[in-house]
Amino acid sequence: MAEWIGSFCFVFFFLSQTEEKTVISSIETIHCFVLAASYIAARSVVRGNELAFTNYGACLNPAIAIGIFFASWFNNFGKAWEFVWLFPCFPFLGSVCAVFFFEFIYKKTQVMLNEHEAEEPAVTNLERAIDEAVDVETK
Repeated sequence: MAEWIGSFCFVFFFLSQTEEKTVISSIETIHCFVLAASYIAARSVVRGNELAFTNYGACLNPAIAIGIFFASWFNNFGKAWEFVWLFPCFPFLGSVCAVFFFEFIYKKTQVMLNEHEAEEPAVTNLERAIDEAVDVETK
């Protein structure tokens, strides 16, 4: 479940920043920060604040997970083969679910909410705060 939930969160955050209508901010630095933080957020969802590096937890990357699988052959060959199907299947399943959720639920909800707003383009709280800070500096 950790692979599925983590992949879902990662892909959902990524899609929210790559879709032009749902971008949090038009500032490139903020945009890049949210994209980079999406992986950290997804890992935090499945790992919490655990700092131990001995337990791998959810990798959220099938390539890394398969590498760990091959390394586990040396410790317990039979147990490694038992769970190899998890690593390519669940991140893919989480990604597909995130795309469907984003396209059919999140975007439709945003469209419905934006229909009720004024004709002006929506300004986020972050953009409003940055504009106020720039106004204060220029005065």
